[in-house]
Amino acid sequence: MAFLSGAKVSSHPLQEFPIFQSSDIEEAHDLIAQNFSRHSLSILSSRQALSSRYDGLFFNNIGLMCGTYGAEVKINPESNEYFFTQTTLAGHTRVSMADEAVDTDNGTTVVVSPTSNYEMNLGQGSSRLIAMFEREALEKQLSKMINAPLDQPLMFDLGMSDSNGQRSAWLRSLDFLCDQFSLSKTMATGESFLAHASDLLMTQLLTSQSHNYSEQLHHDPIVKSPRHVRRAVVYIEDHIHEPISLAAMAQAIGVTARTLQKGFLKYLECSPSDYIRRLRLSCIHDELSRANELDTQVGTVLMNYGITSFGHFSKLYKNTYGCTPTETLHRR
Repeated sequence: MAFLSGAKVSSHPLQEFPIFQSSDIEEAHDLIAQNFSRHSLSILSSRQALSSRYDGLFFNNIGLMCGTYGAEVKINPESNEYFFTQTTLAGHTRVSMADEAVDTDNGTTVVVSPTSNYEMNLGQGSSRLIAMFEREALEKQLSKMINAPLDQPLMFDLGMSDSNGQRSAWLRSLDFLCDQFSLSKTMATGESFLAHASDLLMTQLLTSQSHNYSEQLHHDPIVKSPRHVRRAVVYIEDHIHEPISLAAMAQAIGVTARTLQKGFLKYLECSPSDYIRRLRLSCIHDELSRANELDTQVGTVLMNYGITSFGHFSKLYKNTYGCTPTETLHRR
């Protein structure tokens, strides 16, 4: 394949893993929505044949695929469930988000966040290598890496810079995985390899592409915090379904309540109660995102985390995630 080497660039890797081909716009629209995410799709020139084709595979909450269009098309995604990275392998594309737009050609990468409104214009004959990450999985990976719940949705910068070699490193990782999958079907089905591959891609994206948690990620306060603060964080995680009092937590850890408060404020920049509230928000959001709406009641989930003031909590939840707990449950 060697789409990074001095050899001729491959404009369509992963051909060994066909997903679909179609020249009918309605069929292509349905197949993309069925396999990837909801969107609107339109051909910008009636004289051009759509000739859409997607190849690739899905593993561990990630999709790695190559997509081409014979016609110039406009795509407006309508889903907030996935992060995308898009590397242009052939032709030209334009990705617009709010007041920002990135024009791409061979080797250029953009990163699209699910909470942003954006559109893509794909030039005739364009080919893109796409990595698709489930929002819940990537945000959970970030939460593990910073050892703290997220208090706002993850949002990446749109364009991937190569000022520090991060774009080249990202492309080399994609190149390596595409080669391994294409050379060995065993790699494409081996659970151990796929687990390492998904961890590699998520961790590399989170550490190399700028986002609204980058500063916190690269200056991890919990790792640098004293032992009693780290123990308190573990205590909170272990007792998140129970009422947690500052006094009981301090006693379990063996320090005074005042020492605990000062440690949280100094190293985590929040009080213990704020940390508990953020973690409960994150846990409830994750649970509602995964739940079956037919056999789940929002009130029951909240009560399982000790939430009794539903109205106040719903307001905090909406300020954090942009929707109510009920809306999260019914989005699946």
